Amino acid sequence: MSAPSSLSREPAVLKAIELPGRLRLVARFVFAVLFVSPLVLLVVPWQQNILGQGQVVALAPLERQQVIEAPLDGRVVRWAVREAQRVRAGEALIELNDNDPELMARLREQRDASRGRIEAITREVTSHEANAAALEAARDLAVQAAEERVVMASNRVIAAEQSLEAAEQGQVTARLHRDRQAALAEKGLASRRTVELAELEIVKARTEVERARASLEAARREQVSLQADRDRAGVELDGRISSARASAQKAGADLQSARAELARLEVALARQGTQTIPAPRDGTVVRFFVAAGGEMVKAGDPLLL
Repeated sequence: MSAPSSLSREPAVLKAIELPGRLRLVARFVFAVLFVSPLVLLVVPWQQNILGQGQVVALAPLERQQVIEAPLDGRVVRWAVREAQRVRAGEALIELNDNDPELMARLREQRDASRGRIEAITREVTSHEANAAALEAARDLAVQAAEERVVMASNRVIAAEQSLEAAEQGQVTARLHRDRQAALAEKGLASRRTVELAELEIVKARTEVERARASLEAARREQVSLQADRDRAGVELDGRISSARASAQKAGADLQSARAELARLEVALARQGTQTIPAPRDGTVVRFFVAAGGEMVKAGDPLLL
């Protein structure tokens, strides 16, 4: 009897642990949402658009507020406008006065001195370049003249060689004549005086040969000397030309430096000369950052808006 009673209790226990019907529906819905949500997120666009009507307002660059800055170090002398006043482009806004009243005069003196220095350096550059050109022309002429002297010396060497050859041939002829006269004298066909004269001709021929050899040696030495002079003349003038060119380049660098200094002085004069600041465009003065009557400002300080 005990066994049937236990079996009858099992369906009751299972029924007690079963979920209610509404809870099961909620669980199924939650699981379905969790499963479908990733798929929906993949399809739905991330950027959302919306239609509407209206006006977009943006200020043009020239219509925005603009701060007027001090172009130079100085003192505010007076305001030419008032706050909330309408101004036109180019109309005077503020008048400045430099801290040093003699600064403009000194800058002008420095500018004039810089211009004079540029003129002097320009003349120096021109002089060095002209000197280099003249040296180049002189070098060409000197080398040409030396080359002509070398050619003349070569011709003298050739002439001396020919003279030596003729003198040697004359010496051979004189010996043959002496030998012939001596042979005739032995046979009694020529006098002793004739033989002596033939001997004298040999001595003269030998002297002519020695003189021709000495002339040839002198011509050859002159040729070598003139060749050395030709080479030396070109080298010496090349050195002077290089020195003149280097001087011209150095003067050119000084000229560029002087021109840069003049440009700096011109800019300084232009900035210092801007004593009255004009309005950059049409507009309305909003407010002042400094007061008139001697307040000191530095370049770049805001003056008005």
